[in-house]
Amino acid sequence: MGTHIDAPAHCVASGKTIEDLSLDSLLSPCIMIDVSKHMHENYQFTAKDIKVFEREFGQIEEQSFC
Repeated sequence: MGTHIDAPAHCVASGKTIEDLSLDSLLSPCIMIDVSKHMHENYQFTAKDIKVFEREFGQIEEQSFC
């Protein structure tokens, strides 16, 4: 997440320019999975964390930013 975007044309000659990109193509659903109560020095976020989240809040939409 940030305040800067490089258009695909910046890296690929046939890529789209900023003017070619629709706002909808730059937006996606965003979720946050809070695992702070499980955190410790060697904690690893896994698919189990996602399954627990989805049991409580429902399935995460495709193309979501997590």
